[in-house]
Parts: sequence; C-alpha cells; structure tokens
Amino acid sequence: MSLLLLLLAAAAHKGHELKAAQSLLADEAVSLAGCTVSADALHCQQQSAQIITQQKGGHYLLAVKTNQPTLAARAQAVLAVEVHTPFLSTPTAAGGGSKSAV
Repeated sequence: MSLLLLLLAAAAHKGHELKAAQSLLADEAVSLAGCTVSADALHCQQQSAQIITQQKGGHYLLAVKTNQPTLAARAQAVLAVEVHTPFLSTPTAAGGGSKSAV
C-alpha cells in the first residue's frame, strides 16, 4: 500500500476540521488528477466531493454513516445494482449505529 500526505495543517478551532480540510484540498498547489482521496464520514459532504472531483479531477472514497439516511440509502441502491454485491453491516461500539462495506 502506498500513502502520500499532501498537506497538513491544524484547524483554527475545534469543530473547524472540515473547513480546514476543504481549504487544503482546494489549494491551487494541490493536484488530485488521477488520485483517489479517502476520508472519514466527517468529509462526506457535497462541497468536499465537488472539490475533489469537479475542481481537482480526482476520485474519492468517503465513508457514509446512517446519520445521513438519504445518502446511505442512495449509496446502497447504486452499489447493489452496479456492483452486484450485498452489503456487510457490522454494529459499531457504544450504540453508534452500524458500518456497511462492500
């Protein structure tokens, strides 16, 4: 497995991690063409996806959690048709819902 850290910056305040990450992704020095960006569920936002794909020409792998039920249902429907593989759901700790994987 190869990993590449492009940029690293501290968020100004707690709760500003998403804005800091989006700023880093949007930075003109960052080229994502042909690259795949993976991130946790915090970054599963339209703006993040648009920066990665439309502005930077990259691809993304973002976690989808059940706290976004419409998005989770759409992802399951698309993957069930296109991949033809059932989801595997596993419960998370401390009542945090479940994780689904293909």
